[in-house]
Amino acid sequence: VPVGYGGATQNCVGSQCNQNNFGRRKRAIVAKLLEEAEKITEDLVKAEQEIQDRSPAEASPVHILECSGPSTSSCNNHLCTVKCSDGKKVEMECPSNSLDILSSSLGDGATSSKVS
Repeated sequence: VPVGYGGATQNCVGSQCNQNNFGRRKRAIVAKLLEEAEKITEDLVKAEQEIQDRSPAEASPVHILECSGPSTSSCNNHLCTVKCSDGKKVEMECPSNSLDILSSSLGDGATSSKVS
């Protein structure tokens, strides 16, 4: 017959009793998970603040990329890449996870792109 209160119970058969602390263990596990989640959130907020605190020149440098053909661009986890079909490329940190690209024709299908 279970005897107890709160999160702990005792299961007794005859004179043999076993204590069951499942409720207490669950609360301890949940508390530990919440503590870890809070730490991860604090680390993420700190990293985002460091990105925002950078000077504009450091956060968004300007690159000139000359391509002999078309180019593509992509951003993933604050790293942006512009690639030319001829193999040239520029990679840069992009806190906003986006780029500004101003392209000009150089003739014969070639382009000059100002990337920031």
